[in-house]
Amino acid sequence: MITETLTPHPYAACYPLVSGTLEESLYESIKANGLRQPIVLWRDEARDKTWLIDGRNRYRALCQIYGGVSEEQVIWRDYESDEAVRLAVLDYNENRRQMSTAQKSVVAGRIIEARAQLFTELNTLSVENDAVNVESKAGTEQTPEEIEHSDEAPFDTEESTKESDDSNHGQPSSIVSVPKKAECPPEIRREVASTLGIGPKTAQRGAAVVSRKVPKLVDALEEGLVSIEAAYTLTQLDDDELEAVVAQ
Repeated sequence: MITETLTPHPYAACYPLVSGTLEESLYESIKANGLRQPIVLWRDEARDKTWLIDGRNRYRALCQIYGGVSEEQVIWRDYESDEAVRLAVLDYNENRRQMSTAQKSVVAGRIIEARAQLFTELNTLSVENDAVNVESKAGTEQTPEEIEHSDEAPFDTEESTKESDDSNHGQPSSIVSVPKKAECPPEIRREVASTLGIGPKTAQRGAAVVSRKVPKLVDALEEGLVSIEAAYTLTQLDDDELEAVVAQ
C-alpha cells in the first residue's frame, strides 16, 4: 500500500472532479469490478516530489473504499518536463469528459495559469540553486600553496585587489535576482484552446476569470449560472465591485 498522500500535478488539477451520479457510479464500479485503469504517477526529480498525473477520481474513490492504493494499482511514467505532462494530461482527458464550452474555458484558464506558475517555480529553484553554489564557493578558501599552483590564481596586483574591493568589498557576490512571473506564450494558449475544442478568445476569457482568483465566480461559470462573456466582463470590475456582485 502506498502510504504517502498523492498530490495531483497542477495540470491534472485543472480538470474538475466528478460528482453526483458519475461519482456514485465510479465507486460502485470499483467495488464490483476493482480498478480497471491504473493511476498514473510521475517522480519529479527536480522538485523531489511524486505527482499524480491521471486518475484523481479513481484515487479519491480508492482512498475512501480501501484507505489508499497499492503498487499494483499504479503505473509510473517518465516525463522530461512539465510541458510533457501538460500534453499527457490533455491527451488523457481529451475524450473522457462531456464538458460545456464554459467548463472548457475554465480548464483552459487553469492550464494557462498553471503553466505560468510552474515555470516561475522552476526558475526560482534554479536561482536558489545558483545562490547555494555561490555561497558554497565563497566558503571554500584556498591555501597559499593551492593559489600559487592554480592555473586560475588571480594576479596579486594593487589594481586587481582594488577593483575586487570596490565591486564586492572583497567577498564573492551572492546577490541573485528573483525571476518575474513567467507568462504563458500565445502559441501555448492557442494550442490549449485547440486541444480543448474552443476558440483562443474563449480560452483567454476563461484565463481572465481564473486569474482573478474569485472561486464563486469560477464556480458560477462552470455551473452555467453566468455566461463566459458576462463572467469576463465582471473581471474588469475592481475588487470591491466584483465582491459585491458575486455576493448577490
